[in-house]
Amino acid sequence: MTSHTASNLHKEDVLQEHLIESLVSTQGYLRRVGSEKSRGYAGEIHFDKPLAMDRELVIRFLKETQAESWEKLEQHYSRSAEDVLFKQLDKALKDRGLLDVLRQGLKIVPGIPFVFCYFRPASGLEPKRIVEYEANILSVMDEVVYSQKHGNRIDVVLSLNGLPIATIEAKNLLTGTTFRHAEKQYRSDRSPANEPLLTFKRGALVHFAIDEDNVSMTARLQNGKTRFLPFNRGRDGGAGNPDVEGEHRIAYLYGDGDWGSAIFSRSVLIDIIGQFITLEVNGKNEVMIFPRFQQLDAVRKIMTHARANGAGQNYLIQHSAGSGKSNTIGWLAHHAINLHDVDDAQVFHTAIIVTDRIVLDRQLQRTVSQFEQTQGVVKKIDGTSRQLKDAIGKGARIIVTTIQKFSTDHLKALSGQSKRNFAVIIDEAHSSQSGKAAQSMTDALTREASSSDDIEDLIAEYQKARGPQSNISFFAFTATPRNVTLERFGVQGPDGLPHPFHLLTFPRG
Repeated sequence: MTSHTASNLHKEDVLQEHLIESLVSTQGYLRRVGSEKSRGYAGEIHFDKPLAMDRELVIRFLKETQAESWEKLEQHYSRSAEDVLFKQLDKALKDRGLLDVLRQGLKIVPGIPFVFCYFRPASGLEPKRIVEYEANILSVMDEVVYSQKHGNRIDVVLSLNGLPIATIEAKNLLTGTTFRHAEKQYRSDRSPANEPLLTFKRGALVHFAIDEDNVSMTARLQNGKTRFLPFNRGRDGGAGNPDVEGEHRIAYLYGDGDWGSAIFSRSVLIDIIGQFITLEVNGKNEVMIFPRFQQLDAVRKIMTHARANGAGQNYLIQHSAGSGKSNTIGWLAHHAINLHDVDDAQVFHTAIIVTDRIVLDRQLQRTVSQFEQTQGVVKKIDGTSRQLKDAIGKGARIIVTTIQKFSTDHLKALSGQSKRNFAVIIDEAHSSQSGKAAQSMTDALTREASSSDDIEDLIAEYQKARGPQSNISFFAFTATPRNVTLERFGVQGPDGLPHPFHLLTFPRG
């Protein structure tokens, strides 16, 4: 930000303006007007309060990317085409939620299809899909008057093709306020009742509280019951964020750096919407799961390495209790089967999730199944180990099974299919809860595994006997790795010792 711009801002607006300018200049966002208080206001406000969207950008996106459908809509409804579109879109958002509309699109009666987001294709084999993906419109508004009841404003709203994705309340340490004050503001002064922008499922998918040093987020506003989770990178093995030379510590939100692409960049934000956010439904209770930074970081770094190095690698992911490991595993499996290398060849044909807890097994099944666009992609093994072997032989894309059903025979089945690559994801490579010591090599190789210690030893002895298998990558998740686990699955660090590929041990709060 220039010194001239900064000098003309109130202290509390400096971070907000820097965020917006960075998104516009480095991430390709369009700047839009949220109210008369917005910088650059010239008589036109782009935010529609009753619909909680930027109508003009919605229309622009649909006309530019789906001209044929738009022409059919106008032929059928004539001058009322836009009104019909927004009436039916509003109903779909209320009934199905924004996430589902973005992923599945909408058919306007009498059956005219519209897509509201184009997700990045897994490969570049279809150039048309790349063009569609690049046509997505990211935009940012400031000082958005969202309320239909009073003049309350949200500092920043990020939108995708005119539909709100995230709200942000920005505080500035120079004024003595922090992200905790922003959290309090959301709880006490951002009631979602009858406010489309803030309504769970129908409105923005996530809400961020930020200052120059810290970020927290929530996927559901519930007044005083709202629960925020940290969205920090971690600092020196603890909470917070490391220093960033010449930038705020939260630069990973809006700028590219040693952390990779910015969270709000096109590549990351649209991927979060398409392949990370999950809606867990338990009876009448619904919970929207938005990934924390470290979960995103783990999946993205692992996939980047696998894309460059192919199958046949070992990965140790050390994530502490309470870090959302089951969701991370589910997201990793889904990304693995869609991963292509630089030559657009598929890296993994099948992902096998092996877990030692039946309850977690079911949770993983639900998480992975949410991304199932084609029926039958996820195969749940709740029968015999023979069922598992059959699923492997028939080329199932994602298999969720328990350690008790996984044996040396299955490893042989994987290595025997040299034309197919497998990602074997092990939940708790070493589990202190199992309380079972590893059995002898003979035992481990002649029976099915009965504990997480066994599965780790089984793999190690199998690799020792047959050598690393070039078509199998092992991804071992654990909170408490033994030394031998580090040696088997870790990567050598600058100190010459084995280390986890990805580490998350800092506190939850």
